[in-house]
Amino acid sequence: VMSTRTWTDLSKLPSHSQVDTLTTATTTTTTMNKIAVGDKVQINSLLGTVRYIGATDFKAGTWAGIELDTVGLGKNDGSVDGPSTPHVPAKVAYKKHNIPLPPPKRMMSIENNQEMMQLQQRIDSLEAENQYLRLHQESRVPSLQKKMIELETLLTGKDQEIQEKDGKIHKLEQIVAEVKRAGIDSLEMLESVVQNYQNQVAALEEALSLEKNKTRQLLQDQEELRKAGLEAIESNESTLREFEKAKQLWQLEKIKLQDEFKQREAQLMQSHHHEIKTLLQDISILEVVLQSKMDKEHELNASLRREKQCNNKLTAEIKNLKFQIKINGIIPFQSPADYRCSHRWSFRDRLDTPIEEEDESDLPLDCALCGKNGHDIIHCSILSENQQTNMHIH
Repeated sequence: VMSTRTWTDLSKLPSHSQVDTLTTATTTTTTMNKIAVGDKVQINSLLGTVRYIGATDFKAGTWAGIELDTVGLGKNDGSVDGPSTPHVPAKVAYKKHNIPLPPPKRMMSIENNQEMMQLQQRIDSLEAENQYLRLHQESRVPSLQKKMIELETLLTGKDQEIQEKDGKIHKLEQIVAEVKRAGIDSLEMLESVVQNYQNQVAALEEALSLEKNKTRQLLQDQEELRKAGLEAIESNESTLREFEKAKQLWQLEKIKLQDEFKQREAQLMQSHHHEIKTLLQDISILEVVLQSKMDKEHELNASLRREKQCNNKLTAEIKNLKFQIKINGIIPFQSPADYRCSHRWSFRDRLDTPIEEEDESDLPLDCALCGKNGHDIIHCSILSENQQTNMHIH
């Protein structure tokens, strides 16, 4: 019948030392041997009948299926995933075991206090861990992944702790059941202990619920941080892509400018080479013209000196003739041509008047290019116009 059966793990029955504190006449082996199918038992203040003892499919160990006297208080119907425990006919004789010895109160109180201290320490430890996680929940994305693994490990550990606490609670419930079976005289004390344990269990369940809520909130915060980190990473990747595009454009522009610079440099070099070549040609021409001018000037100066010497000689001869005419009153020659023909060399031989050299700086400037006076070939306008024309061409 639904909700009329419950399961008890015989492997979780009180240990040898715990049984000794309840009664000195029983042990674990004898207790397990005394429980049989059809026995009347009491679990957590509930009376029932043992219907099955043995292994189950849902968990390892030796389990007992108990049909409660009160309908609706059981945890299940005796089945897990389909199969159920075999039903024992009602003809099995019922046995009743009463253990009249009460448990020592001091020993139970010490053990309960130790359990409470351990549970409180564990709760404080969990609070500290949650505080540590809360302080470090704003870490960077790589640390968040590491913390996710740590939180999963912590949750696994908490689940194990919850299972351990459930096991302890189950053991406490078994101890309470054993204490209640000790006798009616200790019923009030056992009920008080059970109530205390139930309060403690409720407090622990509330604490566990709070821890689960905190853990859930931490997981939500962690998920939000992970999403924010992923968004930041995507934003950074987008920025990096834009920077990469800008870098590529800059490199292309740089290559283009370098090519233009090289072309411009080549053009300038070619232009400079052409200008230098033109200037060298002009210099060669100027050197030739200058040398020609210098040769011409030298020839002109030599010719001028010769003509000047000749003029000086003729002037001296004329003066001498005038002097002789004045003294003698005789004209020795009928014409100057006769005089030159007969006395040319004699007068020249007698001429002792020195001929002064003409200063070349007093000579008029004569340009060899244009043939005009007043400037030399260096300052000629034809040469300046030629240089300007070459510059415009380049």
